[in-house]
Amino acid sequence: MPQEAIVEKLYGNQFICEPAAGPGIVSAIEGQWQDRNGNEFYASAQVLADLQFGIVNPAALEQASWFLANDTPLINGALGHATLMTAMEWVEDNFGNYQLQNIIVRDPWPGRPNRRRLTDQEFAGSTFLAAVTVD
Repeated sequence: MPQEAIVEKLYGNQFICEPAAGPGIVSAIEGQWQDRNGNEFYASAQVLADLQFGIVNPAALEQASWFLANDTPLINGALGHATLMTAMEWVEDNFGNYQLQNIIVRDPWPGRPNRRRLTDQEFAGSTFLAAVTVD
């Protein structure tokens, strides 16, 4: 679904350019939708972390990896901008510990590459993370 449809559902106008808080993002995602081919589907969101509203989850990155491994994308809210998280890259050290190397997102912002790496600044400024499931 295009970003404009989500913005219109949330604000009633697709041309509004305002950041949304976690509950607004969830409200905009959840419900009945129609894709570009006319197929109906239901989308829902499972919040893994929302620091603005006190949902702190030390296991959020581990859970995000699980969702991504099971082909479930996530919404990442950072620095007043939401992106769709589609991949995480981990490296295992000699002791069997895993370290996060990259997070890959799809960015709807005009003029930015659609598929890109989440910057270190965005990662540090991430305040919202939710898995998006489609039935």
